[in-house]
Amino acid sequence: MAGALACAASCAMVTSAQAAPTTFYFDCNSSNPLQNTTPGSSTWSTTPPAQSYQAGAGCVDFDPGLLINDPKFDMFLGGSYGGEVRKLVLNLYSITQGHPLVASGLLPKEINLTLNVGDNTLTDAADYKATPEATATQGVYKESYDVTELEIPATATAQPYSLEISSHYSDDFTLWAWGAAEVPASITAYGWCDLTSDEQQQIIDDGGTPGPAC
Repeated sequence: MAGALACAASCAMVTSAQAAPTTFYFDCNSSNPLQNTTPGSSTWSTTPPAQSYQAGAGCVDFDPGLLINDPKFDMFLGGSYGGEVRKLVLNLYSITQGHPLVASGLLPKEINLTLNVGDNTLTDAADYKATPEATATQGVYKESYDVTELEIPATATAQPYSLEISSHYSDDFTLWAWGAAEVPASITAYGWCDLTSDEQQQIIDDGGTPGPAC
């Protein structure tokens, strides 16, 4: 009976997800689309880019790979958001695959991600993996990275998000691209009620804080 009551207390918090996450698309703000980004220089919006590369839209950031976690070459993206966040899905686009084992599909694409929200560093050069997917544009690949185990509370005013991204492998040079119709790089924020019931239950099983009834 005690076990059943314990389950009732925790399992009651696991409800069907509302499936209404918020997606932000990274803006290309540079007058020189080939200029590497700098901290605090990026913004995002909920409107996907409509203009194509052929029309002059988009930015490209070159990460030579040899200089891992070097602010001169890392890509900096970000914006502001005030909603509750339990998971982020980062969709990036790269032109070519620099590492031969990544290009051949024998290794996943890996990045180091430092995520700052407000004054807090939530991940510090953490390693994330993704499988590159070819897009309709030749030579352009999409990679989706899941950033989980987050407990970012909602705030009365939007707080700044800063992402510093670098290639994980020292011999994996990367051309990151965003801000054009062919490369709509984005980040999607999931609150508790946007998660699947399985994801909610996993958080509870791992000792995380359950959210409100959805």
